[in-house]
Amino acid sequence: MMSDQFESFSDQLNEACKAAGARWAVWLHRIGSDWNMEVSHGLSKVRQSHLLAFVSNPKNATWLGGAFSSGRTRDRQSGKAGAALGCLRVTVYPNLAARRALLVGSDGLDKASDTLFRVLSKCPPSIFIQDILPAEPHTPIPKSPESVLELSYDPQEILGNVLQFLAGLAPCESALLSIRSGASFQVASIWNCPPSLKNRTISLQGSEILANLVRTREGSILNDLHKERSVSTGLALASVGVSWMGVPIVIGQRVIGHLEFTSGLQSAFSKEDLDRVASQATRLSYAVENAIVFSEAARYLQQLALLNELSSAAAFGPDTNEVSHRVIQRLKRTFHTRRAEIYLSANGIIQKKYPSAAGEDILEPGEFEQKYILPVLSKGSPIRVIQPDNESRLSGSVLVAPLKYRGKIIGAISIQNGEQDGYTSQDEQLLVLIAGHLAGLYENMRLSDESREWARNLGLIHQVVLKVLEITNVAEIAQVAAGLMVEGFSYDLVTVFLKGEPDQVWAAGIDKPDAQDQLQESLRTPAGLVSLVLKDGSSRLAHDGFSIGKNSSLGWFRPGSEMCVALCEGDQIFGAIDVFRTAKGAFTSNDLLALEALSGVLSSVFLGARRYQQLQESYRQLQAVRESAIDLAVDLDLDALLRRVVHRARELVGAKGAELGLLDEKEGIVRILVSDTPWGDTRGNVIPLMAGIAGRVAAFGEPVVVSDYNAWSGRLHPDREAPYRTVAGVPLKFRGSVVGTLTVIDDRPEWSFKPEHIQLLELLAPQITVWIRNARLYQELQERIYAQHEAETRLVRSARLAAVGEMAAGVAHELNNPLTTINGFVELVLDEIPEESPNREDLELVLREAQRARGVVRRLLDFSRPVENQRVRTDLNELVSDVFALVRHLARTGGVDVSLSLGDNLPWVLVDPGHIKQVLLNLFHNAIQAMPQGGLLEVATEMVDHNQKKWLLVTVRDNGIGISPDNLEKIFEPFFTTRPAGLGTGLGLSVSYGIVSEHGGFIEVESNVGAGSRFQVYLPVDTGGDCG
Repeated sequence: MMSDQFESFSDQLNEACKAAGARWAVWLHRIGSDWNMEVSHGLSKVRQSHLLAFVSNPKNATWLGGAFSSGRTRDRQSGKAGAALGCLRVTVYPNLAARRALLVGSDGLDKASDTLFRVLSKCPPSIFIQDILPAEPHTPIPKSPESVLELSYDPQEILGNVLQFLAGLAPCESALLSIRSGASFQVASIWNCPPSLKNRTISLQGSEILANLVRTREGSILNDLHKERSVSTGLALASVGVSWMGVPIVIGQRVIGHLEFTSGLQSAFSKEDLDRVASQATRLSYAVENAIVFSEAARYLQQLALLNELSSAAAFGPDTNEVSHRVIQRLKRTFHTRRAEIYLSANGIIQKKYPSAAGEDILEPGEFEQKYILPVLSKGSPIRVIQPDNESRLSGSVLVAPLKYRGKIIGAISIQNGEQDGYTSQDEQLLVLIAGHLAGLYENMRLSDESREWARNLGLIHQVVLKVLEITNVAEIAQVAAGLMVEGFSYDLVTVFLKGEPDQVWAAGIDKPDAQDQLQESLRTPAGLVSLVLKDGSSRLAHDGFSIGKNSSLGWFRPGSEMCVALCEGDQIFGAIDVFRTAKGAFTSNDLLALEALSGVLSSVFLGARRYQQLQESYRQLQAVRESAIDLAVDLDLDALLRRVVHRARELVGAKGAELGLLDEKEGIVRILVSDTPWGDTRGNVIPLMAGIAGRVAAFGEPVVVSDYNAWSGRLHPDREAPYRTVAGVPLKFRGSVVGTLTVIDDRPEWSFKPEHIQLLELLAPQITVWIRNARLYQELQERIYAQHEAETRLVRSARLAAVGEMAAGVAHELNNPLTTINGFVELVLDEIPEESPNREDLELVLREAQRARGVVRRLLDFSRPVENQRVRTDLNELVSDVFALVRHLARTGGVDVSLSLGDNLPWVLVDPGHIKQVLLNLFHNAIQAMPQGGLLEVATEMVDHNQKKWLLVTVRDNGIGISPDNLEKIFEPFFTTRPAGLGTGLGLSVSYGIVSEHGGFIEVESNVGAGSRFQVYLPVDTGGDCG
């Protein structure tokens, strides 16, 4: 009958494989931890042997066991066994009630095929369990309770024999025996169950049926576990069987354990079965308790032996690495684990890690530490994971215990294996005990290591000091010290920060060529621990680095740990030393003490070098001022002197620009006289007091330094941004009074004017004031000499004009009568002779020349005759416009372009309009005649200050032939002309000069041959007096 049933199931598999396109299918029956093949299709004997090897492989066995435990279909690739099995994928369909599984080999099943096999798995071969599954045939079931006790003195074997005997009293397929420990049961022995059940802990809080069993000390029966999904027992949680029976193991009033039995048949257990098993369990309860006592005694002896062995391993030598290696090997043997690790920490940060071997990682180190080690270091409580979450890549169990020394957590021990439920609560207690014992050993080794490290640090400090003592340059000291610290102390990065104008940073430990510049830029403004240390001088230690990564430009460096100490003289903090390592928690308090000791010595070295540099700088400043005084003292030309002063001041402080202004106390302004900047010429600019740098310096008489001018509230033009960044100004004083300002300017972002720059300008300022005063006195003397010469020249010219006038009057009178007679007789003769007379043309020539001679005589009389003064208050622009209109046509016909620019809101002028028009007409005519080939005539009016007086100025400019220097001094003399004979009398400019002089004004002229001439007529502004 059995063979017929097998044949029927074989036909089912055959039809299913054909419909689904599967290569083969087989029913497997689970007996203990083994799998037996019952019915198959498509498997030859050779392939059957390969399949047995496939399911016996530990990884595949775990996979099958997981599918059977969860009751879920699973699918996986056949891998290297694919060729032998003849398929690419293997799929398992478990049937928990029958303790069987349907295994299918294919190249991949579609949804319909998967559904077909799921349905087929619900109908396993209908064979009685007694025909297939005898109770562990290799181990005979004891016939009586007494025979159970005679079999062995080993506690584990006693428990196994008890379980087998009691299982033989009930119609069960699986059974387990668990021992009570407080509010939970721990599975101590299993019979025909999944191996994962062994050592599993079952809490009473989560199992109502077990809690009732303990409370009542009576057993219970469940006929259908599928209807009791909330039942939490060992076999129920493992989904083993359909019917369930639980029996307590009782001594007196105490429940010391319990038994569970399951069957694949519904209602398999009766009340008689329960009473029979309970009766025998009570008889064997003392044997169970003795086994528990023996087991605890054996465990205690094992713990003592383990601790002694670990103590011997730790006492082997002071080397932490060697001790850790021996401890790890013993832990692996004791707990039968594939991986063990020891972590040493400080302040919750892992400092050292001792792995058991390379290439054994289950997780990436960072993920494992984050998930298991750091919580233990933080909370100080052990962690035991026997069923990792689905998101974890860990497939086994994890046990972690803290290393505690006098209440302080100094590290952790972790062990791992590849099995679920791999560690029990006893394992956890043992590891905690071992960790507590090892904590003291590791603390002693740490103290020993720190003592040796401190002695080494003192030697390194001595070496650093010896090498920097002979250096006098601060920057070189900082750079050399940073390099020596990286080399000697194995720091990954060292920065030395010195406060100053500007602040400076030196670094060592950088491989990239451009990293030094990047670091200088990114750390220009102190941040992180440096800013805190510079503020209060207290040393800082950070186990997770500081935010130097804020500067995207330093993406090449990621600090993990940081120490920072101050450089100081007494209470004055002038810098800091900042050191880094890429590993987190890499520094100890002893490392901080060593850095503080080094910073104390380096502070003295830095201060000595700074004082030496200050002495050298003072000498350089005095030498520069002396050289400037010698160079500039010989120059008495004020304009040239001011330009040289500004240039020398700019060079002395290394600025890009400089300006010098003089104070006008009456007007309350500073007028810029010299500007030497790349941002444009500011000469002539007027700066009110209290405005801008120059105004503020002139108002207070004290130096002013602004590092960021555009952010300064007192800038001259708040509505626009200046092209420079940093500005400094010092006052120029004479006998305690401010006479001017000297300002230096720069636009470089990293540049700022230091105190020594201001000191240098202050040393130079008194010398500049004396030079300016001497040059001014010399200039005033020259101006007086020039004014006297001009006055004498004008006097001589006036006397000459007067003499010429007297002579012209006499000559005019002497010539006027003969010329009148000649004109009269020539006119009479012309009236009498006919038009065709040959002599008429000659007579007409005589008449024209005589008339021309009379015109000359008339102008001579006008030149010599006193003119009646008829001055009125007049608009000068109106006079210029009238005359300009008269010559516009003449200029256009001569090819001359004209340009008229009249000043706005000009005051009135007291003049004789006719005479001034004559002057302007002469100047316009002369300008047009000076451009025979055409050109440009420009006429402009404006009000100007000249010799501390206000004037109305008329400028007449041409770009004609110009006047030679020799003729320029003669142009105002009577009868001097450069035009050909007969085309000019040489009286126009003489008459114009006289008219302007009579009005209290004067004429200035500038001319270059080939470039044109410029005549400027100065007329005094009307003060509102009598216009009559």
